[in-house]
Amino acid sequence: MLQNTFFSDKYNMKKSLFLLAFILFCNLCFSLEVIEDSELEFSKDRIEYFGDTQKYVLVERTDLRRYDNGRYTGLTSREVRSFVSPISAPKNVASDYLYDTWFSGNFMVLESTKSANSLTAKGLDDFIPSTFHISPNGKLTVVPKDKGFPTFRSFPTFPDEEIKPGDTWVGEAIRTVDPLNKGIYTKLQIVVQYTYIGKETYKGTPVYHLKANWATRYGSGTLYHDWEGDESLAKATGSHKADIMVSIETGAAILISDTVDETFFYDDGNNVSYKGKITLFTEFPPSIDKTEITNALSKIATIKTESNSEDYYKDGVLSGNPPISNGYSSENSWNDDVPFQVNTSSGYLGNGGSETNFVPKPSNQTVVTKPAAEEAKNDMVVEETDAGLRLSVRNLQFIPDSSQLLPSERNRLDEIAKVLKLAPKATFLVEGHSASTGNPTGEKNLSVERAKSIVDELVKRGIPANQFIFRGLGSEVPIADNSTSEGKALNRRVEITILE
Repeated sequence: MLQNTFFSDKYNMKKSLFLLAFILFCNLCFSLEVIEDSELEFSKDRIEYFGDTQKYVLVERTDLRRYDNGRYTGLTSREVRSFVSPISAPKNVASDYLYDTWFSGNFMVLESTKSANSLTAKGLDDFIPSTFHISPNGKLTVVPKDKGFPTFRSFPTFPDEEIKPGDTWVGEAIRTVDPLNKGIYTKLQIVVQYTYIGKETYKGTPVYHLKANWATRYGSGTLYHDWEGDESLAKATGSHKADIMVSIETGAAILISDTVDETFFYDDGNNVSYKGKITLFTEFPPSIDKTEITNALSKIATIKTESNSEDYYKDGVLSGNPPISNGYSSENSWNDDVPFQVNTSSGYLGNGGSETNFVPKPSNQTVVTKPAAEEAKNDMVVEETDAGLRLSVRNLQFIPDSSQLLPSERNRLDEIAKVLKLAPKATFLVEGHSASTGNPTGEKNLSVERAKSIVDELVKRGIPANQFIFRGLGSEVPIADNSTSEGKALNRRVEITILE
């Protein structure tokens, strides 16, 4: 009896100790869970734009189904490829914008293609220089004259406070559109609702994942109208849903995938609708060995080290005599006596006016200069431009009024191809120029055909076609006097730039 009681008490004691241990374990687990939940609740992120410090390529791909007055009329495919470089802020810009990140880019609008991965050389529909700056919260302002690019501005924008997954905020942005391809861009003001999804990894890059939704609202019945846009655009409606990947390191959007469904109504009663995808993503140009390439070029061409003429810009393009107005001096320098501000309503940089005719020299704008007085080796000159190394091939010999090269040009093209093969992943911009004959349309068409002819010849020599972008400028950018045969020979040229 006593023995049974003893064992019974011993059993009860063990049972009590086990229950106590179990209760303590449960309490510990509960405490850990509370701590983890607490940490999750207060683990927040601050998304901020720190600025890109290197050159990059911004690609905008559009694949949209088009409907005219409700009837399907085909697939619209377009690619805009821009080579963008960080630049210094103008030294006398308004202090509010002095510490923004400033950029200059050449936006190249490529011809429509059946496939975004088409392994062919791509002709340019347009070539648009743009200078813009971005504030830490993501607001983008184009200066001094808005030509439609970048098409998305202040998108995405970020809240000032820290956020956690599931948090939402609202930001204002601008998108430019040209639904009928008139070359007239209309700014649509949009109000975007963002949702923070969380941190992820995209193609090996740590990113913040955001979702964005907004409605297209413009014109009749709304508060939005762009008086500098297409006057015939009466109204626009529609919806957008986008996924955005933002680099944690820089705060720059490296991918935007936008699902589009919108309709544009015009004064003449017609309307056009677009449905599909707009994708924007960032690439970084491959590094090239400039020393190796320059040494190779020096064996076949003259390396130009100094400019023999003044370079100047008007509306982002080299032309005419340098303007003397609105703070731009005849010495081609900024006038420190004129205070510059950004007119945020128009997006122009200037002394309070709505428009100016000057622009800081973009860092990647191709610089055109007068030819050197000395003879050029093999009629070829190499110049270092902010867009990259540029080889100017002068006095090209074609069959008259034709894009067919004479056999005498084979050796030059052989040597050029050998050099370009030293940059196997680079993009080459080939630009055709003609002498003036008094027929601008014919000159332009012929210069395009001749640029394409040079591309075709280089492709035959083993360079992949998809490395080339080409365009023709006719006689718009002469480098010599067209009244002499010598000047015409210099103007009749093709320029090949290794873009970076």
